[in-house]
Amino acid sequence: AVRRGRARVPLLYLVLAGVAVGTFVQTLTYPFVYDDRYIIERNPAITSPGGWLRVFASPYWPPEHSFDPLYRPITTLSFKLNYALTGDRPVGFRTVNLALHALATVLVAAFARRLWRRTSAAWVAGLLFATHPLHAEALGLVVGRAELLAGVLVAAMLLRHLGRDVISAAPSARYHLTTALLFLLALGVKEHAIIAWPAVLLIDVWHRRQAPNRQPLRWFLRRTAASHHLGLIFGAAVFLFMRWVVFGWKTTLASGFVSPFANPLIYDTPTARVATSLALLWLVVRQWFLATPLCPIWGVGGFDRPETLIRGDVLAGAALGLVIVLCFVFARRGGRRVWLTVGLFALGVLLPCHFFPAANWLYAERWLYLPSMFLAVLCAGLTVWVPRFSVAGSTLAAALLLATTIPYNRCWATHEGLFESVVERQPFNYHGLVGLLAVRQQTGRLGESRIHVERLTERFPGARKGWYFKILLARELEDWDAAVEALRHWGALRPPGPVPPKIARITREVRAHGR
Repeated sequence: AVRRGRARVPLLYLVLAGVAVGTFVQTLTYPFVYDDRYIIERNPAITSPGGWLRVFASPYWPPEHSFDPLYRPITTLSFKLNYALTGDRPVGFRTVNLALHALATVLVAAFARRLWRRTSAAWVAGLLFATHPLHAEALGLVVGRAELLAGVLVAAMLLRHLGRDVISAAPSARYHLTTALLFLLALGVKEHAIIAWPAVLLIDVWHRRQAPNRQPLRWFLRRTAASHHLGLIFGAAVFLFMRWVVFGWKTTLASGFVSPFANPLIYDTPTARVATSLALLWLVVRQWFLATPLCPIWGVGGFDRPETLIRGDVLAGAALGLVIVLCFVFARRGGRRVWLTVGLFALGVLLPCHFFPAANWLYAERWLYLPSMFLAVLCAGLTVWVPRFSVAGSTLAAALLLATTIPYNRCWATHEGLFESVVERQPFNYHGLVGLLAVRQQTGRLGESRIHVERLTERFPGARKGWYFKILLARELEDWDAAVEALRHWGALRPPGPVPPKIARITREVRAHGR
């Protein structure tokens, strides 16, 4: 019976990989959308022949499109390799992303099986992770590969570490080198993979509490830092040196270069920052368990950040944070596995919820790809207590999630459709409105979006782009009085420097009509 059960495990993983592929297979037909256009299509580091080593000395964003000091050479290298093998066809890039999601699903299932010691736990965690609509952004955008690849590498590191007896066995040189390489690759994919290090330490502490003869804490910490963590130290040191060569000590944009509509937290009070982090924590849990509200692009106007601590979602987030702390306190005493999974999830949401301010963007669903790995494992653990309903319940939950995921995937079917979906879900989303107006202006259909221009200028009167589009719309409709008003607002907000040729031409037309 044991052998028969083990023989079924590879088949289980194969089925889960197939479910992961089937859930998002429709993305294979989608073009490059949103950031794909700048980071892949218009990036000389990827599209130019040769220059493979220059990838390691180049920023992630092309300098002509963004000054954000992001350093992700492994992600860029994977895009360049993709381009060399499949050309500029999006299907080649999206096929790789789909394969990465299938691999990540298998690793999550294997982690759940090893942690909870139940094959049913692997089925539950794998199904939930494979089908969850929260992963649609990571698959819908080709640049979501950073999340997918980081998830694969971090999951592989933790799975490998979970199965090792770190208390009694000393690591070999091969273990050090493999750990350093995995960690270096993960950091080179995306910066948030740094959480792999405290996650490994969390697993160490859990191993120690399960050991029959526990050593003193001081001895344990000294042995831990001097043993298998050497590979992590070396990997982090190499990455930081490589990044320093490219950016120096610059780790984020200065406040003057961060748009208040991209990350308003940088201009907020400390109270508002804490309140926003708690509200985002509540939003994450709602999105995971209720699959709502979902939106392809989150920004100002889509998530209205709180100014005080007295608001429903802030208080709910604070209560949730208290629950996490209590789980740590009570579950840790018995070395329970739920303590480990809750701790891993808490580490995962530090950046998406801005508990650790390091991102120049307010919120993005694709950032939750890594934390949702741990939530899937936690849900699998909860079903271990009721094994009779675990398989049937998880299958039903996955079917319900799939019913949400498939239509949500269509948001990324076209570039214009992406922004239309954002505005449909969040009518006052700043980035959705600006993106939709930009697309329609380029195609000569700005007149179709009068209501969107009005929303933008009414909700965000301090945004220069809103008045810019109102100037263009007034010119298209030959409403010269509206053009005069829009020019006045735009002029009051514009920075010092030359006037764009298009605005200068419209100004001359306005004067020619005696306005």
